[in-house]
Amino acid sequence: MARIYLNIIRFLNFGIFSLSHLFARLSNAFFAACLLLTVALFPVIYSHIPPLLYSVLAYVTILSIIYRSFRGTKWPKLRETDRQIELANDYHDQPLALLQDNLVNPDAARNALFESFKDKLVRRLTKMRLSFPFFMSAHKDPYGLRAVIIICFIITASFYGVNETTARLKHIFIPSFAYVADQDGQVTSLARVEIQPPRYTGRNIRLIQGRGILPEKLQIAEESTIKITIKKGWFAPKLYIDGQETPLSIAQDDDLDNAKSFYTYSYNVGQADKDDTAHSLAIKTFFIPRFNLEYVLIDDLRPRLTIAPDFTVQNNGTLKFMASFDDDYGTSALDIFMDLPVDFQDEPPLGQPYSEERSFLYEAGSHKDIPVFVNLTRHTYAGYDAQITFNLRDAAGQLSDTVSIPLNLPERNFTEDIAKRIYALRKFIIHEKLAYPTHIYSSLSTFATDPAVMGQDILAKLALTVARERILREQSTATLYFLVDILWRTALRLDKGEFMQSQQDLQDAINALNKVLNDPNASQDERLKAMQNLQNALANYFYEAQKEALRRMQDEDMTFMPQMSVPSPNNSALMDFLNQLEDSALNDPDKAKEMLNALEKALNNLNNNMQAELPQDVQQMMQVMQDMDKIIQQQSDLLDKSRLQQDYESHMRMIEQRQSRGNDAGEGTAEDDEESFSNLEQLFQSLDMPNPEIHDNKGQPNPHNGETPPPTNMKPAMDVIMESGTQRNIQDQLQKMTDNMPMVPDELKEADKHMGNSATYLQHERLEKSIVEQEKILDSLNQKRDQMQQAFEERLKQFAKDNNIRFSFDPLGRANGDNGLGRSLRSEEYDLPEKGRARYIDEILNELRSKAGDLERPKLEREYYKRLLNQW
Repeated sequence: MARIYLNIIRFLNFGIFSLSHLFARLSNAFFAACLLLTVALFPVIYSHIPPLLYSVLAYVTILSIIYRSFRGTKWPKLRETDRQIELANDYHDQPLALLQDNLVNPDAARNALFESFKDKLVRRLTKMRLSFPFFMSAHKDPYGLRAVIIICFIITASFYGVNETTARLKHIFIPSFAYVADQDGQVTSLARVEIQPPRYTGRNIRLIQGRGILPEKLQIAEESTIKITIKKGWFAPKLYIDGQETPLSIAQDDDLDNAKSFYTYSYNVGQADKDDTAHSLAIKTFFIPRFNLEYVLIDDLRPRLTIAPDFTVQNNGTLKFMASFDDDYGTSALDIFMDLPVDFQDEPPLGQPYSEERSFLYEAGSHKDIPVFVNLTRHTYAGYDAQITFNLRDAAGQLSDTVSIPLNLPERNFTEDIAKRIYALRKFIIHEKLAYPTHIYSSLSTFATDPAVMGQDILAKLALTVARERILREQSTATLYFLVDILWRTALRLDKGEFMQSQQDLQDAINALNKVLNDPNASQDERLKAMQNLQNALANYFYEAQKEALRRMQDEDMTFMPQMSVPSPNNSALMDFLNQLEDSALNDPDKAKEMLNALEKALNNLNNNMQAELPQDVQQMMQVMQDMDKIIQQQSDLLDKSRLQQDYESHMRMIEQRQSRGNDAGEGTAEDDEESFSNLEQLFQSLDMPNPEIHDNKGQPNPHNGETPPPTNMKPAMDVIMESGTQRNIQDQLQKMTDNMPMVPDELKEADKHMGNSATYLQHERLEKSIVEQEKILDSLNQKRDQMQQAFEERLKQFAKDNNIRFSFDPLGRANGDNGLGRSLRSEEYDLPEKGRARYIDEILNELRSKAGDLERPKLEREYYKRLLNQW
């Protein structure tokens, strides 16, 4: 081992010695490179000497020094490095050389003696350590000038920073004729070309600087602006665009630092050529090309729109179209137009064609399965054959091919009788116009005094009364339009359709703001007014959405998607979003349109969620899970009562033992026994079970108070378990649930088996064994319930994906991704009150309203109830 260690030391030393020798030979070239790089980092040298010339000079200098350093040199040998390590360890007797000696006349005795000597020598050499590498150039640089060069290089590099230094050194040692930079920088090359695409393309400014020729043609969007900056030199440069000489101008003082040293020129490339003609940009000095750039213009194509003719009519009459579109730079707006067919034969009803422009901002590329919701049930053409037309527009103002879809405009199906009658009168006015004003007046009077309106909805009564007086005093077309609108709103209100009306009002507010933002002549007051109308409509929309979600939860309507928590109108994230939108509407209309588009997408997602009808299999899964929850709850209650009865019997046995010991010892323990059972009585009461008899003195007087406890007709707890929470009853419910299953899961079969065992044990009052079986039942049921929950969530995710339902709305402060979906499936995390809580609140509100409106009560008392009503 000592010899192995010694050889390792020797060869390591040989390697260090060889590297030191190599560094010593390369030191001249290394310091020459530091000197050249330090000089090259100075702006004067870097700006005026061509990089290619400087690179050639640097390579020639360094290679010549390396050649002179290695010429005639000899590579070190192992023996020489051994001598070096011996001297470093003060071994002047050359012990490593002695190890290599051999005997001249060997014999056995002399060999043994010599080997013994070598062993001692090896043990001595194991204390030898590696020598420190010698300074590679100290004997050639007595004044430390090379160290000064290194210090100067470090200072210069740190002055420019890591990125700038790396870029410059790379440009010196690997010279390129031109290169692209992501960010603006100092003009250090001959020319800098800045290509600024139109803003609607959404593309960044491209910067090209350097000299020479780019290896390939550039692709530039049409209508881009090119700004050229050329550094002044000893000879004036000339600019040629498509072969034509273009005069240059001296840069202004506010363009660049030291502006008088640069020429500038800017121009617009125009529209793309049909034959993809190549364009050129060249800079020459004395007819010698010094910079050359070739490019072709990319045509801005028209957007492409496809809408499937098979649309969906949702339960509230809203039309849902699935659209696909494609554009090279991105879309801007969607125009929707609806009118009667050209060949319409009858007299047109009251009304005008419908049109709106929606912000429709999508990035470049192809987008598929985008839902477009159109609600036209309030339009006067509802019920007629109509034609709806779509046009997609890009930011350049180009329109797609028109997509027209003929359809019968759907009507809303009202459910309340009074709402149906009001809607019928509205339709009569649309058809007959002013032919029968007396009939309209009498119908409005009848509606205003109808019991479904009187005392039920004061706003509906006021609206009908105003409409009646309006037709009485003024019979004109303007009055007809007023009646059509107010009757529609009243019918919706009486039919619990406030949420639908809030959707329409919000869409109108969004369209109005979008129209103002697209108008360059719109004033600040007009934008501010449109923004305030949007905020009011949005607050009313969320208020009605919360009411609608609560109503569906109270009705336990399983045909609809379980609703997510609807944001409150004073949600902090929503308020921040609206503040940013208002600021952008006043100062940056383009950004405001982007935010408005994001808001509209989020609202479409929320509307889609609230209107999506669950398929039959999902409804069945929900029903089975509800049944499972009831069975699990009943089984859990039975287990709690069984455990409580077991504790009670255990305490009873302990009392008997204490009384037996107390009688033997002559001590009373009844008071301690009653105190020990105080918590047990409370548990029985909390589980709605009769309190068990905790005294076991067989009707004998209490030794503490001398009284006989009154007789009781309460049944023992074991009888209660067998009668009110029987295991057989729970088993029957489980079997009834599994009868409709095509294949009963193993977990439910196992639970059914344990239920039978538990019922048998309870029948024979073997409570301990029944508890063990009940625990197994709950394990099986809970395991299957978790599996059903996972399967339900996966099926619901697939349903949401197929129907383009999303569960996150960033601008509205909603949760994102699957986490938001998972939270939306659990009713305990809704932001809405539970059914029982909601009814309790309604009872309180009705009582407060009744007392606040009772004029027989004192005024002070009625004001107190009004204050309470405002708080609730």
